[in-house]
Amino acid sequence: VVLAAACGLLGPALTVADDAAGDGAVTVTPVGKVVELLGLLLKELSEDGTKDKAAHEKYTKYYTKSKGETERVISETTNKIESLKSSLELGKAFREGKRSALEKAAGEQAAAEKDLKDASDRREKERKSFVSAEAELSQAANQFERALEVLAKKAGGPAALLDSGSESEGG
Repeated sequence: VVLAAACGLLGPALTVADDAAGDGAVTVTPVGKVVELLGLLLKELSEDGTKDKAAHEKYTKYYTKSKGETERVISETTNKIESLKSSLELGKAFREGKRSALEKAAGEQAAAEKDLKDASDRREKERKSFVSAEAELSQAANQFERALEVLAKKAGGPAALLDSGSESEGG
């Protein structure tokens, strides 16, 4: 501002001083040239300042917008992370519950398989015992029938055996 005022005041004075020589031609002195260049520099600085101010305002607006967007994204991401952590914890608890249920079911199945094997072994022993007893009974019945046939042949028939049995009971 001071430079602008100095250029504004010195410029006409230098020109008038040069015109005071009386020939009507304007001659430029070195000081006048410096003042002229300072004026051009001042004009450029003013234009650059205006452009810089506009660029700064644009950057500030962009920064503010970007900052808000970034803060929003950070907030959403933080919330999402917390939600995902919570979901992971729920999933972990669910898996633990299912693992426990699986272990319980596996234990129950093993117990049921053991009971089935024990029952099958008992049934097999009972079947062997039954087959053995049936074979003995069948053999005894067969022997009894043959004995009856032999006795019937020696005593003269089955009726004679019945008659002889009642005589021996009575006498």
